[in-house]
Amino acid sequence: MQRSVLDGRFVYIKNFMTELPLIFRNKYREKVPMNKKLIDMDMNGELSGAAAYIFMKTKPVEELYDLQTDPYEVHNLALNPAYESKLLELRTALSKWQADIDDQGFRPESEIIKGFWPEMIQPVTSDVIIEINSDGVVQMSCDTKGASIGYQTEAMIGEDRWLLYTEPIKITSTQKLMARAIRIGYKASNMTSN
Repeated sequence: MQRSVLDGRFVYIKNFMTELPLIFRNKYREKVPMNKKLIDMDMNGELSGAAAYIFMKTKPVEELYDLQTDPYEVHNLALNPAYESKLLELRTALSKWQADIDDQGFRPESEIIKGFWPEMIQPVTSDVIIEINSDGVVQMSCDTKGASIGYQTEAMIGEDRWLLYTEPIKITSTQKLMARAIRIGYKASNMTSN
């Protein structure tokens, strides 16, 4: 997790999981001959400059880059005393922005869950309301704010595949329709059919 702020010329980055590398190993990427060579060179301590930067094993707590002279963000100025006032300015701007947007990234997950689940009871997504007009146009809705609606028709019913409802659909008078709503953190609704 990281947070960053930009003032047009400088970018300030605050890292919170500094024990993680900048990039993660990836089997697909490692099949590319050039990448395999770079990984071997890194393991042998043969990289320097921008190439070594990409393979850093941990991240610094704070990063500050001058995008005018270092557009690829390779030379971290956070520990350079000449940039101490800029670092303080952007650190303060980031903290203010986080307070302004009520950034929840610093709250323990258990506290956030309590906000979602009053009395630690998981809420249930409301059932889908299906309305079909005389032309076979189906409109679906759910009273749970932020819920998504998935539906299945005919041969799909009972399979693992669902279609995401985003706009009215059309069905025939004999066509079977099943729908269900879900919101992240909530239990799924009951199945609804036409």
